[in-house]
Amino acid sequence: MTSKKDYFDRTLTVTTPGSALAILAAETTLSRTRIKDAMAKGAVWCTQGKRTSRLRRANTTVSEGDRLSIHYNRALLAQEGPDLVCHQDGGQWAVWIKPSGMPTTGSRFCDHLAMTRRVTLQTHRETYLVHRLDQFTCGLMLMAYNRQTANQLATQFESRRVHKAYLAVVHGRLNEALGIDVPVDNKEAFSEAVPIEASQDFSLVRVRITTGRKHQIRRHLATVGHPVVGDRQYGYARPFDVSAGLQLVATELGFECPVSGEHVSCRLPITYHPDLDALRLLYSDHSA
Repeated sequence: MTSKKDYFDRTLTVTTPGSALAILAAETTLSRTRIKDAMAKGAVWCTQGKRTSRLRRANTTVSEGDRLSIHYNRALLAQEGPDLVCHQDGGQWAVWIKPSGMPTTGSRFCDHLAMTRRVTLQTHRETYLVHRLDQFTCGLMLMAYNRQTANQLATQFESRRVHKAYLAVVHGRLNEALGIDVPVDNKEAFSEAVPIEASQDFSLVRVRITTGRKHQIRRHLATVGHPVVGDRQYGYARPFDVSAGLQLVATELGFECPVSGEHVSCRLPITYHPDLDALRLLYSDHSA
């Protein structure tokens, strides 16, 4: 059972100006060390007027009328994020390899386990989000190191000038290429799925998308009767799928460098690609 000391939300209005650390220490049962750790990992927020932001520095002074919030989850704060691999560094931008299971952005409880914050901590540079990948999708992800570059790159995504392709392992045999144009959330969406290797139980497919709707690939493949292996939301929640994890990987990314104007083409190393042999063995174990 989780103790109230290990998991709680607390919001208070500052009545006397002073140190945020001292105020939170007086109003909670946490030690100053634990509050500092929570601040550094993004669990403390401050609202000043209409602006709410994370409060990281322990020596920050808050004013009367400010609102302090701490969203404390000891189990989350105790976790350590992995070191990330930079695939290509363009100076004002970089393409990183996002691990499966890592969220793109943080929650109110913390952000030290999220992609954007991990890159900031690893590079000691402010990091700006350009696009998203689902939490359990791994692969190539483009990040910017200043707001102008982020806006320029985001414009390329919005105008559909970015090349995006994925590898997915799906249930069933897919024998021919499919163009899927089923709207997603009442918005135009297009995916092209081309089989690379097919067997009775699984097919490895390359998926190219020109739009970037939420869960687009997963929803489209499920719509045509070939849900992604490991997709418990749109596919199956069988023990095999739970063990396999989501078999969707962002393998190709192409865009125009906002600094040089040159085309950049990135391909994910094969070591990160889905392992069909391992999946077949896992499937055999679950079918025995």
